[in-house]
Amino acid sequence: MERKLFFLKFLIIILFILLSGRLFFIQIIKGDYYQNQAQLNMLHKIPLTAPRGIIYDRNLKILAANSPSFSLFLYPLEVENISFLINKLTSLINLNQKQVKKILKQFVKAEIIKIKDNLDFKSSIKLSEFMGDLPGLHLQVQPLRVYVYNNLAAHTLGYLGEMNLEELKLNPRSFLGEQIGKLGIEEYYDSYLRGESGAQIMQVDVSGKIVANLREEEPKQGDNLFLTIDLELQKICEKALKEKLRELKEHGINSAGVIIVLDAKSGEILALSSLPSFNPNLFVKGISNKEYQDLIQNNFYPLLNRAISAAFPCGSTFKLITASSALQEGICKADSFFYCKGVYYLGNSPFNCFVRGGHGNISFEDAIAKSCDVVFYQLGEKLGINKMEYYARAFGLGEKTGIDLRGEISGLFPNEIWKEKQIKEKWYPGDTVNTAIGQGYLEVTPLQLALITQSVANGGYLYKPFLVKKIINFQGRKVLENYPVLIRKIPVDEKYLKIIKKGMRGAVIYGTAAALNQSGVEIAGKTGTVENFPASGNPYGRNHTWFTCFAP
Repeated sequence: MERKLFFLKFLIIILFILLSGRLFFIQIIKGDYYQNQAQLNMLHKIPLTAPRGIIYDRNLKILAANSPSFSLFLYPLEVENISFLINKLTSLINLNQKQVKKILKQFVKAEIIKIKDNLDFKSSIKLSEFMGDLPGLHLQVQPLRVYVYNNLAAHTLGYLGEMNLEELKLNPRSFLGEQIGKLGIEEYYDSYLRGESGAQIMQVDVSGKIVANLREEEPKQGDNLFLTIDLELQKICEKALKEKLRELKEHGINSAGVIIVLDAKSGEILALSSLPSFNPNLFVKGISNKEYQDLIQNNFYPLLNRAISAAFPCGSTFKLITASSALQEGICKADSFFYCKGVYYLGNSPFNCFVRGGHGNISFEDAIAKSCDVVFYQLGEKLGINKMEYYARAFGLGEKTGIDLRGEISGLFPNEIWKEKQIKEKWYPGDTVNTAIGQGYLEVTPLQLALITQSVANGGYLYKPFLVKKIINFQGRKVLENYPVLIRKIPVDEKYLKIIKKGMRGAVIYGTAAALNQSGVEIAGKTGTVENFPASGNPYGRNHTWFTCFAP
């Protein structure tokens, strides 16, 4: 018994020492920390959203701005009866079942819940009358994003959406329901555009009720973006593309298209149009389920930026690379002549020219202007796929351009290893000559083709394309400025590129693009047509058509 009693006393002493040590640690060592935590428990932050930065075109015309709107927030700590509040809100602002489920799901884990954005004035007045009876609700005036020209340049500008839980983890100073860029410039430069949220600091009692307004931390407005885009040129491009697509539709052909205009000496994007498009204002105001389903179920994918996120064989426009590399490798010369009888035999396999009767005797320059397939079959066979790949990659194929937009794909330049791995077949000479005229497995984005043309036009310099020229904060201080970035010098002598340019000029004067010779502008260009077989996305097997050009 004495031994047991001693052990009990010893255990009590040990526990007392541990308890005393813990109290010393909490009260003395960590006293300041817990004091601050206790004070924070008495404070309640109501976030104040910062106005997003304004987006301008290169001539200071506003493309995206803000306007005031009413937003309704819920603070779970202040709510006395969530069921009563939900029922009342349903009658006041017509909450649907999906919205109710979202609120109840967030109620148990969120400090702040955004109930509704862009409330109309009538609903805001009605809510104000009942605020006193519905603790936990707060009505705030918030900046609402406005895209001034609706669908215009939608894929470039992008749109906003509510921040999800994953995005919130990456942005600890934000709150659930705050809007974040989801596409385009709005997404890529979101950290600049969003600014810093402010807060209204309130003192609350133990039940969560507000006792006093203590102070207000002003939100910091986001930075303003100045784009390389020219609004008037963008309008012209979109109008031209819409008219062409409408004309095709009248002939029973539903189609999509892209126009890109860039400065060949800098990489600045002056216009980028991808149609069909969408109205980003729909997302800001809370897109309906029907509207969203219409977008994602559309066979032509209006949300897809075809300029950077879709790739196709580029047809005869690839002959710019085949011709350049053949000259550089000494396979032919500027004064070389060829003979086209309308078909080229590779062994016993015939490869037809698009002019079935043949071009007859034809010079190298005319082969570019008239896009003679037989000439480029011969050049492709002599070059071989490895040499062709070397020059194609030098021109930027098979890699992302690095444009300041997310969602860009790298396209594909096929070779022997790729085909064996993906198709489970060996590479045939026929694959090489097909690639030489831009057919087969080759996949090129419209922006990549624009950069190929840029390099030919400017004497062999591949520049990184960009959309944002500079960023300036609300105090007028320059935060960022983008300058031309040279990716690489193309390994083709400028004297050879001058020959290619003559051929492209010939294409417009007397060749495959002669219809443009009456435009009044000295255009040099190259056409491309990709023959397709019927497929799920193209049931009639209609061709892809390309035109790439440059002008003074």
